[in-house]
Amino acid sequence: ESLMAVLGRWRLVLLWLWPCLAASPKTPNVEVTENQGYAAGQSGEYFRYKHMFYKKPTEEDFENAQKVAQEVRCLVCVHLLRSLLSRARSYSEDDIADVLEGNTDYERTGDAVEDQMLKHKKGCNKHFKDDLVAEGFMLRPCKEVAPEIKNDTSPCLWQSPEKPSKQAVDTYEVWKEGVFYACE
Repeated sequence: ESLMAVLGRWRLVLLWLWPCLAASPKTPNVEVTENQGYAAGQSGEYFRYKHMFYKKPTEEDFENAQKVAQEVRCLVCVHLLRSLLSRARSYSEDDIADVLEGNTDYERTGDAVEDQMLKHKKGCNKHFKDDLVAEGFMLRPCKEVAPEIKNDTSPCLWQSPEKPSKQAVDTYEVWKEGVFYACE
């Protein structure tokens, strides 16, 4: 295979990543309903999660998630690309684009909140949950999980031996937003 063909495929991957690296996400606007901790609002958090049990996200939470994303985005990118490219039928531009886009048709569940979440589950909304959070990846202080790399309290992406429950994956937490923004 020629070097130009390989570079062409990686150009597609970089084109997928580039707009997200330069873009600044909008300020969150999420409400938490009184019944069952369901998320209700117009910003992205509403479309990424089914549950927000303790409080609605604040501007400070949004800023913290952005800071975390800056620190872990390279590791998130490496793990996501490894996972996504392993599922590509081939390394053709079309097959790579298909896995990066993450378009999947989900059957309606009858639960309005879950159906709304699943309707928007594509791209990073899908990848950060399915390929990282649902596989047990989480953020931990580096000194606890990788002191040989960084011996401080900055966040490190770490994979737990146990996978979280579906409810845990679908519940808002600031660290998950940091992983989502790192994906973007």
